[in-house]
Amino acid sequence: MKKAPDDQSELGHPEAPLEHSQKPGVTLEFEKLAVYIETDLWSRFQTRLWKVVASVLTGVAIAGLLGIPYYIRSEIEARLQTQSKLYSDRLDEVAAYAKALSLLQSEYDSEISRLKFDANSLIPILSNKEDSKSIQKPSELLNNLVSEPDFSLVVKGGPMVGSVFHMLPIEALKMVVAKRSVRIVENVGFRGAGGFSEEHPVLDGTLGGSLKDFKYRIAIIEALRRTIDSVDDAMLQAGGVNETEKRIAELKAVSLKDDIVVATFRAALREIAAGNFLDDQEKKDFERFGIIYTPSIFKKAQP
Repeated sequence: MKKAPDDQSELGHPEAPLEHSQKPGVTLEFEKLAVYIETDLWSRFQTRLWKVVASVLTGVAIAGLLGIPYYIRSEIEARLQTQSKLYSDRLDEVAAYAKALSLLQSEYDSEISRLKFDANSLIPILSNKEDSKSIQKPSELLNNLVSEPDFSLVVKGGPMVGSVFHMLPIEALKMVVAKRSVRIVENVGFRGAGGFSEEHPVLDGTLGGSLKDFKYRIAIIEALRRTIDSVDDAMLQAGGVNETEKRIAELKAVSLKDDIVVATFRAALREIAAGNFLDDQEKKDFERFGIIYTPSIFKKAQP
């Protein structure tokens, strides 16, 4: 017969070793579960995060591909349109100034040519009638006047060029040099077509009347010259950067004539008439008869 082992431990008692191994096993499984849950949650978070980032990046990329070229094209087109309009406006301004200068220069040349022609026609008449022994001969003084390239010095009171107006005696001014002139007055408005003739209020046939006529015409010519200078300066400043140039650049071509040319001419004429070029009686007469001498391009403008 076999002898039963004395040591009961050899038979094994499963309850005893299990008592020492249960707690470590449970702790290990819990730690694995926690790590698994943490890893799974982080993985899901990363997946969702990358989806959101990918969606945002894709949206931005698509918006950039579609929007940026459109934005650039829109900006370029807007700038081109602005520059084109600015260029067109400046061309219109320059063209308007050039047209105004052409009209003014033509009127100026015409007025000064007619005056010199009339004065040169009067010189031989004066030579035949004047006293050869006289120191101040009207023909010579008148010749000095028409020899000037322009009449700015005459208006300013040049002692030599304007001497024909203030160095002749009264007897010489009464000298008859031509027949009394007449002028044609055209009917306008309700008066209908046609017209009538009347005696010229200044050209009475005497040397004094002719000289007074010359003075009024010289005032007009000098006002034209000053207007030409002003419009020429305005054209050079068109499209500029300072306040005066901006104001000029904003003027429309259609309003150039009334806004600049007419206003400048009238201001220059008032300045000349108010100066010392005309005496008191001549100023009163010119205020009444000045319209007769005003060029036609200014007569139709609004006062």
